[in-house]
Amino acid sequence: MLKLWIEENKLEKEDYPNKMEFYEFEEKIEITAEIKKNISKKVLLSLYDPEYLKIRFNNLNSDEIKKDLNESLLPDENALFHPQKSMWGEIVSAEILNVFRNHLIPIYKLRYKEKKDQAMRGEADVVTCYLDDTPLIIAFSEVKTKGNIKQNGFYEYKKEMKKAEKELLKDNVDKPEILDYIHRILYTKNKNNSLFQIFDDAIKNPNSYKKEFHIFMIMEKNRWGEQIIEFFKENITELPNLIINIVLINSLNELIGETYEIILDIAEDIINDFEE
Repeated sequence: MLKLWIEENKLEKEDYPNKMEFYEFEEKIEITAEIKKNISKKVLLSLYDPEYLKIRFNNLNSDEIKKDLNESLLPDENALFHPQKSMWGEIVSAEILNVFRNHLIPIYKLRYKEKKDQAMRGEADVVTCYLDDTPLIIAFSEVKTKGNIKQNGFYEYKKEMKKAEKELLKDNVDKPEILDYIHRILYTKNKNNSLFQIFDDAIKNPNSYKKEFHIFMIMEKNRWGEQIIEFFKENITELPNLIINIVLINSLNELIGETYEIILDIAEDIINDFEE
């Protein structure tokens, strides 16, 4: 359904280092109620396992489910560091890689966060893998989700891009810590799973896979400008296979807020569907 809403365009940037790639994702239709509902479902199930929700909501009525979601499960709109926005961006970025690039999502990392208002710190925001290549690709992504920044304009967006690159550099090592973390999670779920074997090989033999790095800037369409990425023209990155993904959305803040409101209305149906 994501492809019904946004389209991908590769940006040709001949004056940038040729080992970098730039992509723009832009709305091709005005987002519909059905697409919003689909995004809300993706967000909820990326935050919590449906089997867990089924047990948690057992014997609760609709109002009690909404109250539990609001008070204990969904990130607070006014919490420090804007977790509603950052988690939404991570989930949508993973879906973009899955839908447009055929990447697999080995684990839903946000399901393992310790606090509802705090995404996991110190690790790549999103880790995915692409198996139809030799060697296979493991992609590390940093996601910056920014609404309509008005103060300092392009400078603030540029600063976020620099921060994303700095975070990704931590994963440009032989044995990124996040791979060991995913390896342990996959082991507890099913050590015979083929994805477990991929990450088992990756931590034992760094040459068994190729690294790919992504920066996602999710932002208001009317705030986009070339100045935001010019940093990479003058400061050649140490990251191999770096891909910049610019996701341009109209009324971004409003859409994110609406996504969480819709979750309150559809959560019970999602769990009932899962039970069937």
